[in-house]
Formats: sequence, structure tokens, C-alpha cells
Amino acid sequence: MATAALPVDPRSLRRRSGALTILIAVKSVLATVVAFVMIEELGLLLEYRSEGLPAALAQATIERQNLLLLNLNNLVMLCAIVTWLLWQYGLRRALLAPAARPFRYGAGAGLVWWFVPFANVVVPFSVLSELWDAEAFPNRRPLEVWWLLWNGQVVLLYVMFVAMVLGILDAVGMRIVSFIAEILFLLAVVPAVRVIRQMTAPAVSALEAFASLPPAPLAAAADLAPGRDVELAI
Repeated sequence: MATAALPVDPRSLRRRSGALTILIAVKSVLATVVAFVMIEELGLLLEYRSEGLPAALAQATIERQNLLLLNLNNLVMLCAIVTWLLWQYGLRRALLAPAARPFRYGAGAGLVWWFVPFANVVVPFSVLSELWDAEAFPNRRPLEVWWLLWNGQVVLLYVMFVAMVLGILDAVGMRIVSFIAEILFLLAVVPAVRVIRQMTAPAVSALEAFASLPPAPLAAAADLAPGRDVELAI
């Protein structure tokens, strides 16, 4: 008799989703504070502009006052992104293609596309859609709402970068774009948490059910050699 190893520990997957939810909650608090700070920064920049003072002076004042907050906001966002990728990787391992239609993207490749410029506007949604469909949810609306809001932030970053390179975006414009990005993040919080919970629960249940199965005979377990994935049907 032999027992096949699980592709991912269900407790680990549950911990990843919990940590991700906490990080998103912390980031939402920081994003709220940052949004209010940006409103004050806009007021200061406009005041300096009206008085004919150089924008660089206002920028230096802003950075000196809010550098710690902005760095903390960026750090938590980075931690949330890394944790999301770890959660997505574990989820993909737990939802190995059951039969007829294998996944188009591998577990590792699904992560790499998040970092490919411009392709990360489209491909990660395709990756997540495959995972969503593998769990046989009736529609993609929750996933689509979250992706639309998240993708809005990504598009804004591209716009801001191009505008900065072309020199057509001043400090006021940068603050406005950054403010909109923070608002989009806040709007995406509830859909994101919903997607995380909805996608994690069935995968964890399936893993736990698989772990509770009686050991398989050695002959039946021949295909479960080291290095081969175990297929779970959700």
C-alpha cells in the first residue's frame, strides 16, 4: 500500500490566503491615509504654484514629511504582491487539470507573466480565469470586477511612466494619478478578498478530502512516481 503525497499542504494554502487577506487589509488602511495625505500634498503644490515658488521646493517638503508613510505603503504593497503570487502558485498546484482540458499555463509560467510589461495587462487574468473555471464556479463576475479595478492601477502606472518620460506630467499631475491609483486599490479590496476566499475554500476542501482517502495499492500508485503531479478533480 502507498499514499501519494499532496501537491500542496492544505494548511499552507489556507495560511497563504489568510496572510494575503491581512496584508490587503493593512494596505487598505495605508491607502486611505495616503489618499488623504495626497490631497494635502496637492493643496501644497497648488499653493506653491500660485505664489510662483518652484515646484521642486514643494516636492522636497512633501518627501521630507511623508517619506516614511509612502515607503511603508510601498513595502506592504510589495509584500501583498509576493504573497498573492505564492497563494496563486499553491492554488494552481492544488487544482491540477482534472482531465479533458489541461491548463494552458504552468504553475511557474503563470507567475512570470505578471512581470512581463504590457502582457501583464492581459495574461494574468487568463491564468486566473483557468483556475476559476477549474473550480466550476457559475460565472466570472467577481473575478472580472476585481481584475478591472486592479488592472486600472497597472494602466495608470504605464500612463504615468510614459508621461514622465515625455515630460508632460508635472508634480501635480503625478499626485492626481497616484491618488486615483490608491482609490482604485480601495475599490478593489472587497472583490479581491471575495475572490481569494471563494477560490481557496474548494481547493482546501479537495486537498483535505484527498488526504483522507485510504492508501492506494502500490500497483495503482505506479504513476505517482516522484516528480509527477497528482491530479485532483474539484
